[in-house]
Amino acid sequence: MKKLKQRTIEKVISFSGIGLHKGEKVEVGLFPAQQNSGIVFIVNNKKIKINSKLVKETTLCTGLEFEGVKLNTIEHFMFALNYLGIDNIIVELTDNEMPIMDGSAMSFVMLLKEAGTKELYANKKYIKVKKEIKIENEGKYIIAKPSKNLKIDLTIDFEHPAIGHQNVVIDGNSNLLNEISRARTFGFTKDIEFLRANNMALGGSLDNAIVLDEYNILNPNGLRMDKEFVYHKLLDFLGDTYIEGLPVVADIKAYKSGHHINNLFMREIMSSAENYEIVEIPDMESELGGKEKAFDFLNIFS
Repeated sequence: MKKLKQRTIEKVISFSGIGLHKGEKVEVGLFPAQQNSGIVFIVNNKKIKINSKLVKETTLCTGLEFEGVKLNTIEHFMFALNYLGIDNIIVELTDNEMPIMDGSAMSFVMLLKEAGTKELYANKKYIKVKKEIKIENEGKYIIAKPSKNLKIDLTIDFEHPAIGHQNVVIDGNSNLLNEISRARTFGFTKDIEFLRANNMALGGSLDNAIVLDEYNILNPNGLRMDKEFVYHKLLDFLGDTYIEGLPVVADIKAYKSGHHINNLFMREIMSSAENYEIVEIPDMESELGGKEKAFDFLNIFS
């Protein structure tokens, strides 16, 4: 039976933007890569091939560190790669932070679609969870159980009148992926002074984040969608769990997820061969369709 193939981009593309935390302009080049080469970032001429153990920063972003070279705020770009099924790419940056763009993954998705996707000869690989995995941290948790399909049931709960308790479920029948890609990051005015004092969020503005005071959303145009807050947390989760460059297939329930617990979850999965296996999956029919068919792994076991 035919199996899904690995993918890269068809052509070189470049773009630039402002880093959320450093507030400086970053130029980025995206280059096609060979099969089985994975996702490689180049910062200060240092090649960083991603994996969960390289994550050293999880305060308001996901950041890597390898041999003294750091790279921060990769999560939205990683979502876009996961969304489009791109598992081999070279990303070269002029600074050590991915640009924030509009605060969502939409710009990255559009740029990658502009570059095009190309199938390679090698079969696509996945991380298939073999046993129940549970991570708990400060009232938050992630539970993953073996499953033939990917399912994510994610809940957030903020003591803020504009957010509150929100839930989203995505599975093989989901058509939410494009909406999720448009969901922006968010922050609170009460935290800005502390963040700026610690050289974080220096590039943050109403143009690249949802900003909330004690009671209200400050962005003049409000939200893009009713569940933008929980959608963005799911965006982060799908970016953070792509940190091995392979999609995770499991039945996942997440409560108050964030970058730190997302990384603890991935480290726990990868800590023992008893927890997971690397598999290749037959190319089954998907309802998602299209050349850049997103999330091929949503219902491929069925």
